[in-house]
Amino acid sequence: MTTSPTCNWLCRRNGVILLSVFFFVQWGLRLWISRLLVSEPLRAPKPISAFTTFRNLLNDVSVQDNLQEAPLKHDVDSRHLDQTTPKLSSSISSNDLSGYVMNSSHPIFTDQKKSFKKWKRTMKERTRTVREGCSKYGSILKRFNNHRRLLFDTKHHIAYCRNAKAGTTTWLGELLGTAGVNTTGLTPEQIHEEASKIFPPLPPKVAAKEMDKLSLLFTVVRHPFTRLVSAYRDKIPEKYRADLQQKMIDRYRGQINNRQQDQNKQRNVKPSEDPSLPTFREFVLFVSDEILSCEPFVNSACLQLIDPHWRPIYDRCAPCDFHYDVIAKVETFYEDQKYIRELTGLSNNSSDMKANGLPRAHSSKGPSSVKLTKEYFSLLSEEDKDRVYKAYFFDFYLFGYSPDVII
Repeated sequence: MTTSPTCNWLCRRNGVILLSVFFFVQWGLRLWISRLLVSEPLRAPKPISAFTTFRNLLNDVSVQDNLQEAPLKHDVDSRHLDQTTPKLSSSISSNDLSGYVMNSSHPIFTDQKKSFKKWKRTMKERTRTVREGCSKYGSILKRFNNHRRLLFDTKHHIAYCRNAKAGTTTWLGELLGTAGVNTTGLTPEQIHEEASKIFPPLPPKVAAKEMDKLSLLFTVVRHPFTRLVSAYRDKIPEKYRADLQQKMIDRYRGQINNRQQDQNKQRNVKPSEDPSLPTFREFVLFVSDEILSCEPFVNSACLQLIDPHWRPIYDRCAPCDFHYDVIAKVETFYEDQKYIRELTGLSNNSSDMKANGLPRAHSSKGPSSVKLTKEYFSLLSEEDKDRVYKAYFFDFYLFGYSPDVII
């Protein structure tokens, strides 16, 4: 029995239609099942704290640009803020914070809105500069995502990467104050010891989970040249790392020309009046050659052997691995500190550093610090300065510093 051509054509068309419908239904079922499998279970909403509010403000451009037109996503209750966060370290109360965030007519909001937006743009610019640098040099700047680099305040979900000679003691005091520790009368060494006890390193899995909960991840950087001068003036006279100091003298003493000898005699500020101590030149050349010996900068294990007081910041705090919310600078220390403290509650017990006995941060802002650094670097030849710049090139590049400010 034979079929007509018309029947053959209709059968083929109907078969194609049925097959198409079958595959469409199958695809829809797979999509629906996959969404069910990956969707998170319903959870009770987390309490909104001042810390969460800060990250929303920092990251959501539309919120800041249109605050007067629309409120934040979450209605922040000032009574709830009192219960979930410590009292603000400045004169701004939690009620004031609620008005600061939500009420554009509040006097504090009116006075500080422009300055806060300017500071926020500065933070965006700093993180953008880092991202661009990491995009260009990521292959040599990437580090293993080692959370031991960070200090975690798990109660308030804050993480801080400390860099020696960049206001570390002050920030540790701030975090200890938030944790309820009275730092009055403590020496810098005691503050560091206390911080290690209160904020011990987290196990890798715990640290990874805490990273997902963070309200603020920040670090503090400093001009590389000024940081070196600070390390030299603070550490060399106290015979810190005497073994290294002797190596500095043995390796570089005598490698100085007549011009530099004349300059040393003429300067009011001398790098070292004690012949048993390394001169500033001996110090910076030793440090620079130590760093340059780790070229091509991929040997993180090599750089980690360098003393933390002059180890490059890009290696210590791995900005190409950790995406920092705030990159504060010693040069703008008090401005950065002001907004971090006001918007996160840092720190309830140390609102006045002087009254609380906290050492004031080293600051390279102002003519005295810049002048001092210039005086030390004027003792170096152009070749020496170039050597130091090459050693700290990525700190200059990533964090927006220029050697021209000093030399």
